[in-house]
Amino acid sequence: MQLCLYGCETWTLYRRDLKKLQQFHERKLRQLLRINWEDHITNNAVFGRTRTRSIEAIIISHRLRWPGHVVRMDETRLPRQILFSELPTGKRPHVRPLKRYKDQLKQTLQKTNIDVKIWETIARDRP
Repeated sequence: MQLCLYGCETWTLYRRDLKKLQQFHERKLRQLLRINWEDHITNNAVFGRTRTRSIEAIIISHRLRWPGHVVRMDETRLPRQILFSELPTGKRPHVRPLKRYKDQLKQTLQKTNIDVKIWETIARDRP
């Protein structure tokens, strides 16, 4: 299953995308355990039997690991420069804008109750 999530820390997912990934994950776990839909076994019970987590939990852990790694990089490294750079010119469209990586990161930090203003300090103080 981890192969399906290669690079997920950089994906910008919408709720519909996450729902499709979750359905795929649950369906494959049920196939591995040979559980029929008529057996009425909850998804939490399936996760318990396989000792796995939901796709959303896995993606969140990956999303938090990658920016923490980038924050601890030297300032001359390209991933760090890209993460903290801003475009000097240009405008975003007036319609609802597409979700950016920074928007996704901010949303993930809020979901996990990490203060958006001090997350870099928390990432640097990793033991």
